[in-house]
Amino acid sequence: IFRLVPPGPYYAIGIRNSFGLTIDPVTGKLWDTENGPDFGDEVNIVPPGFNSGWDLIMGPANKTQLAQLPGYPGYTYHDPQFTWQATVAPTGIAFSPSQGFGKYKYTVFVGDCNNGNVYRFQLNQNRDGFVFNSPQLADKEVNIGDSMSEIVFATGFGCISDVVTGPDGMLYVTSLSDGTIYRIVP
Repeated sequence: IFRLVPPGPYYAIGIRNSFGLTIDPVTGKLWDTENGPDFGDEVNIVPPGFNSGWDLIMGPANKTQLAQLPGYPGYTYHDPQFTWQATVAPTGIAFSPSQGFGKYKYTVFVGDCNNGNVYRFQLNQNRDGFVFNSPQLADKEVNIGDSMSEIVFATGFGCISDVVTGPDGMLYVTSLSDGTIYRIVP
């Protein structure tokens, strides 16, 4: 990710196939989605000097992978905030609209291309990670065979290319395969 203002070195490195970028309107932190090619799709917080680990690390890192990661001065690896073991191709990412979505006030929405799902992630109090009720998701990863029912918010959108909060405070989902923009209202 290039740093534009102020000009300088890269903002972040090791990013792979990112379709979604958004900024938390409360904290100002940058978040992204990364996917492919075969496993380890991610949702990340991207602080300045972030190293996402591509192409050695996909999903949470183990000690062997961390030892093999080249050291780049000024860049630090962090595990993802969430990982899908089997690829779902996460795309658009958006924070809950500030108006009209009361019970989803502390929520991040993420779309995917493979299943046509919009996922709902409950933010923790510091807005730097997620909170889950399901013990299967407590490790911040959907493993093969784990239920995603806690995080699936809506389905049936085909290949989602973007998820955004509109100026009217509603959530919009763009479907590449349907050629449609869907408006989600509370």
